[in-house]
Amino acid sequence: GQEEAFQKVDSLIALCRKNFFADPEFARSLAKEADLILKDYPEEKKIASIQNLYGITHDIQGNTDSSRHYFTRFYERSLELGDLVSAGNALNNLGMSSWNSGRFDLALEYFFSSLSISDSLDDQPNKAKSYNNIGLIYQELNDHPRSIEYHRKALGIREKLNSPDISQSYNNIGICLNHLGYPDSALFYYQEGLELMNDQEGKIKADLLHNI
Repeated sequence: GQEEAFQKVDSLIALCRKNFFADPEFARSLAKEADLILKDYPEEKKIASIQNLYGITHDIQGNTDSSRHYFTRFYERSLELGDLVSAGNALNNLGMSSWNSGRFDLALEYFFSSLSISDSLDDQPNKAKSYNNIGLIYQELNDHPRSIEYHRKALGIREKLNSPDISQSYNNIGICLNHLGYPDSALFYYQEGLELMNDQEGKIKADLLHNI
């Protein structure tokens, strides 16, 4: 029945996500299997999600045209469903795909569009992600002062949320400062980031021990 079909689809999607990087072809075959089940039991949000999975596996393999095709379908379907969070994710993925193919200006457009959606939803974690990605593109363009501006915005949100990505922001700011000729300041940020990473590892180990 439908309930069993959806359970199988959810399992295939989860397995697909686990295998993206290790074996994108295998991951895509799992997405296709889920897609086939949804032909008999259409569920629009899951169908949209599978377009995204196709896009990610193609992006990992460097198939830019295919990844853009599926991310665009994911974006359009998400808009049709009124699912703005997924639409923002689709724009972010289109930005990543553009970045991977060296189209930095286009990547910026997508990341700013994604930021606009997360801003309208007051979606703080995705706002931080967009700020971070915009900062990384400005790094690619060697505009380090502007890059620092966006990494600081990402850091501000991540500190409020006590996000595990704070260390990533510290590291990115450190890289920019080093490029600008401030090695002492860069070292400060690198060390702050490293300390946080060590603290997080300690917490993760403690949590694991607690769960045994």
